[in-house]
Amino acid sequence: MYNGHIDVVPAGNRELWSHDPYDCVERDGKLYGRGTCDMKGSVGCILYVAERIANGEIDRAPDLWLTFTVDEENENNGIIQLIQSDINVDYCIIGEPTELDIAIGHRGVSTHYIELFGQNCHIANSDGHRNAIHDAAKVIEWIEGKNTELRRENSLIGYPQWKVTQVAGGIKSNVNPEYCKITADRRFIFGETKDSLINDLELLKRTFPEMTIQYGLVSYVAPALEKESCRAVHDVQGAILATEGKRHAVKEFEAGCEQSFIQQKGIECIVFGPGSLKQAHVIDEFVSITQLIDYVVRVS
Repeated sequence: MYNGHIDVVPAGNRELWSHDPYDCVERDGKLYGRGTCDMKGSVGCILYVAERIANGEIDRAPDLWLTFTVDEENENNGIIQLIQSDINVDYCIIGEPTELDIAIGHRGVSTHYIELFGQNCHIANSDGHRNAIHDAAKVIEWIEGKNTELRRENSLIGYPQWKVTQVAGGIKSNVNPEYCKITADRRFIFGETKDSLINDLELLKRTFPEMTIQYGLVSYVAPALEKESCRAVHDVQGAILATEGKRHAVKEFEAGCEQSFIQQKGIECIVFGPGSLKQAHVIDEFVSITQLIDYVVRVS
């Protein structure tokens, strides 16, 4: 089974792009556009391979399941629906960008929000009134301190991480802000759970008892790890060896993906695809055409 997601992150400020981010532009041996690397280049490759299988152009072609999901960049509703269906496969390859190395695991990831509540009044008369944005600044500093602690831990799939990614608050420049919302991203390793995050959020509340703080979880994806000796790694390494004459690195996937969901079905699963994670979610996202061609060769 090949799995890939077909949703993308927002393009951001389109004026910073060298072209319309939702047009695919070929330049200097690369395809530019939002989602070219993450991960429609990979999806396009596997569709081409499937077409060749259907046309009888690939000898001894295996039965191939194509599973394309949506909402991977948000709450994973597509994969949640998929794993409720009847899937009977030997193993799965998720085509996320690994630069054609084989990734056998990834950190867990949770998106959550933290709300701070102050008191609305004229800013000229705000002494003694809680300023939700000032409180949010203290919370952000506290989270960054916790993030430093977390980075001291390490594992086969990387280190834990807690980063603030969005802040929104206030209604006008001369009004004391009564509300501020922080959105954050938490990366987990094995040994940590959803309860671990909740415990940290409760500790945050206890650290600042003078503040009014509420929080909520938006999404949660468990960490994943496959055995390096599994059949999927063996077969992909065999294909690489046959075409390149050498093996590729086996490593962790630095970002999150939906590997752990597929493993819940008892299916072996690895991550293997064209493109570099450094080009995902950035202005002028691109994927190398050479890597797309090489990927087609490997998975054929």
